[in-house]
Amino acid sequence: MCIILVYVDDLLMSGDDETSIAEMKKVLDDCFTIKDLGHLRYFLGIEVARNGKGTMINQRKYALDIVKDAGFDHCTPATFPFPKGVKLSTDIGEVLEDPEVKPHMQAALHVVKYLKGTTDMGLFYSSTAEHQIYGYSDADWGTCMHTGRSLTGYCVFLGSSLVSWKTKKQKVVSKSSCEVELRSMSQTTSELAWVTGLLEDLHLHIPQPIPLFCDNKSAEYIAHNLAFHDRTKHLKLDCYYIRENITRFYHYISCKKYIAAG
Repeated sequence: MCIILVYVDDLLMSGDDETSIAEMKKVLDDCFTIKDLGHLRYFLGIEVARNGKGTMINQRKYALDIVKDAGFDHCTPATFPFPKGVKLSTDIGEVLEDPEVKPHMQAALHVVKYLKGTTDMGLFYSSTAEHQIYGYSDADWGTCMHTGRSLTGYCVFLGSSLVSWKTKKQKVVSKSSCEVELRSMSQTTSELAWVTGLLEDLHLHIPQPIPLFCDNKSAEYIAHNLAFHDRTKHLKLDCYYIRENITRFYHYISCKKYIAAG
């Protein structure tokens, strides 16, 4: 199997057979004239280091370039990525010539100071990590001062390795923390389905079921509840989506037991 990751005109090749990879390189070179840079060390701003235990990736050079461009080479690094208690709004702040709003610029510069102290950090992917996916879902209720919308946050692990993460403002205003968490679970379920499909395309068997962790019991109960009432009717599409994935797993297990018994 030969795998090619394509980003515009940058290609990253991998696979389980050196001969197949070499043949693919020759075919591409005959068609397009490519430049082989050897083993992966740097790709799209990401530095890669590998050994027998696994792979480490970081963005040290990229982060240092940002710090240098901001003129913070000799600043004191910030401990946290964002000042505590800061709430930004498009209606508050001094308009700069850039133009930007001054509190937003100060927050951005604070992030740069935080980056300066984290340039040696990275993500490690163990070569012996278990092939089990875990999803973690959370939400911040009514965070946006401008719209009142909440934030969805999730991260997906393959064993102990972080493979996907995201924070995004939700599309609608939620009236309760339970509703916010349920919408977050729905978006996390979508990501889990996508990651699972991708790994299956790479011929990697993923054990079922896939655990999805959420810290809101009410949202969990609604996701399992077959009956809707007035307070949850407007959430039914998210509920249906989560429940459909749960039901699909139990159907998969039943089929395996039936085949084994037959």
